[in-house]
Amino acid sequence: MILADVVNTGYAVKASLLTEKLDKLCDEDRARIYDVIDTLVRHSRQIKP
Repeated sequence: MILADVVNTGYAVKASLLTEKLDKLCDEDRARIYDVIDTLVRHSRQIKP
């Protein structure tokens, strides 16, 4: 409970940094990376179909 905000903030910062990096890429590269991420999420054991 004590660290919940710290963990959530850490994920938000990491997501923000990744968004900045992705914004610098061309559309084709960005789409390819999103496809890879989507595939990883779909195959994650934590996500139920």
